[in-house]
Amino acid sequence: TARPTVLFDLDGTLIDTAPDLLAALNVALIQAGHEAVSLTDVRAIVGHGAKAMIEQSLHKQSVSVDPTAVDDMLNNFLAHYGDNIFVHSKIFNGVPETLTECRARGFAIGVCTNKRHEMALSVLKASELMPLCDGVLGADKASAKKPDPAHLFETLDLVSSRKASAVMVGDSDTDYKAAKAGNIPCLLYAHGYTQTPVDDLDADAVFQSYSGLTDHISSLLRV
Repeated sequence: TARPTVLFDLDGTLIDTAPDLLAALNVALIQAGHEAVSLTDVRAIVGHGAKAMIEQSLHKQSVSVDPTAVDDMLNNFLAHYGDNIFVHSKIFNGVPETLTECRARGFAIGVCTNKRHEMALSVLKASELMPLCDGVLGADKASAKKPDPAHLFETLDLVSSRKASAVMVGDSDTDYKAAKAGNIPCLLYAHGYTQTPVDDLDADAVFQSYSGLTDHISSLLRV
């Protein structure tokens, strides 16, 4: 049966993962002889995946490197991050309660993330949010990643049915563009990671806190 579904982004939406991503990124950059980057830099570029974080960090330092060097840095990043995935990361306030409330109202919950699938599962397990999710689809398991709406549709297929009414809850222009292209209502968290300020995007709403979010989701799902 097609259940109303809430699709959540992961990094910057459910969990503040930037501190651990920053630590892994800086290990990879420094080992390759480059400068470390700041948390502010990282918050703007998280949404596009690990490789993009490395490439954009190098671009910011006006460093051009060949793809092989980027791949080496990516492997170093993934190794360090995999071992330190939930050291300084924190669940945003109100997230467990919101997921619990959504499920109590009969909504399916899907996590649609540009993070690698296994990394996403590791973070969700470490944060103990995994039991509240009906399905997870990382970028490398999807036919295309956000902002391509196929990523959203495939997550819907995974947790309920594409015919279900759905809402996307994210924090970035990547989430917004995917939802808009897929004709799915979009709510954006004001305290996440984005290159384009969320207030400049034409989302259905920007929310400052998770308090009361379930009612807003319900109204968009028309249930």
